[in-house]
Amino acid sequence: LQPHIRGVVCVDLFAGSGSLGMEAASRGAAEVILVEKLNLAARILRENVRRLDAENATVVAIDALQWLHGCAVGSLDIAFIDPPFGLNLETRAMELINIRNCIRQGGFVYIETARNMTLSGPRPGWEIAKEKVIGEVRMLLLKKV
Repeated sequence: LQPHIRGVVCVDLFAGSGSLGMEAASRGAAEVILVEKLNLAARILRENVRRLDAENATVVAIDALQWLHGCAVGSLDIAFIDPPFGLNLETRAMELINIRNCIRQGGFVYIETARNMTLSGPRPGWEIAKEKVIGEVRMLLLKKV
């Protein structure tokens, strides 16, 4: 995704440590929203954003699926979905992204799941840009066409 990061709006759903979102912020994203429901993790993320002087990053302490319910149409260029494995949260998040239509045409969704997780094929309007398995993690990059 590196060539597509500069100047775009990203959301890091289920942010956890914030590694995906903070990487996007450091690579020139215009805006990065780090969504994390656990208060302690959100507090640590805010402190890291402050320490790194990442003015393009904002932490929102809310459940990622709740946040997606308010996502405006066409408001995002890239969404990172890396939830706790085994809870089917990536499927639910992708359903909401489709319902809310919040990814702009030409935008991307990056998903990490457990290796053995079976992902259904992309819905109409999406194509698989890249798929890879490393160790116990399956990575999928979808592009909105």
